Amino acid sequence: MAHDALGTENAAAHQHADVPRGCKQHHGTHEKVHLTVAGISHLTLLVPAILLLFITFVIAILSYFPFGPFTWERFLVWIEFAYLIRFQLIGALLLAVVLPASYFLFPTIFIGLFDALGFRSFVFVVAASLQLAWTVMITSRLVLVYGPDRFPSIRTL
Repeated sequence: MAHDALGTENAAAHQHADVPRGCKQHHGTHEKVHLTVAGISHLTLLVPAILLLFITFVIAILSYFPFGPFTWERFLVWIEFAYLIRFQLIGALLLAVVLPASYFLFPTIFIGLFDALGFRSFVFVVAASLQLAWTVMITSRLVLVYGPDRFPSIRTL
């Protein structure tokens, strides 16, 4: 009956359905697991890789974002803006760096509700992350739009 539901013109689907369990498709997944384990086990390469990624990110920002020439006045304006969005920066850092790193550094904290292994815990983690991300984005936008009314120096950003 399942053979009839696929249709006679789709022979590739029939061949895929008849693949035995011990064939090369399973072996490809096994190789990916070995590559992941090899990447995690070479922790000495992790720090240089993160530094190179950060340097590449900084170069991309400097290349594509129009900062203009460096002046101390402009630098102090950026410091003032960073102070105004300090809570948004903390929330973004928490969401993007601290929680994923803590999941691997302190796994006993995340057993149960935050492990995202079951459907309910996965939905909870996704919903909490989405709400925090939207809070960071909306409040940052509010500071960008209405901040110059109270802090005229950030109008130049």
